Amino acid sequence: MKRPFLLTIALAAALSATTTLHIRAANRVAPSGASIAEQATNGAFRDGLYVGRMDASTGRDAHVSSGRWSRENDRASFAAGYRAGYQNSGAGLGLQ
Repeated sequence: MKRPFLLTIALAAALSATTTLHIRAANRVAPSGASIAEQATNGAFRDGLYVGRMDASTGRDAHVSSGRWSRENDRASFAAGYRAGYQNSGAGLGLQ
């Protein structure tokens, strides 16, 4: 009776780990040309990129202040740009 139960638990754990790894790998896919062009014309993203680079170059800790944008999608774009700017400067190793 214990053996089928343990086998089921092991199978569920393996399936869960495989699914988690697959989702993480899918999120690391390089952005498509369309999304790069969209980011290049998105003011909130460019603003975040600039502020992130400035914070990193002056040695400030990473702090995403997206409250300067009123719409939620603009806030998300600003935060994405900030992370990209901060991390790409070489100083953003601990940014989440």
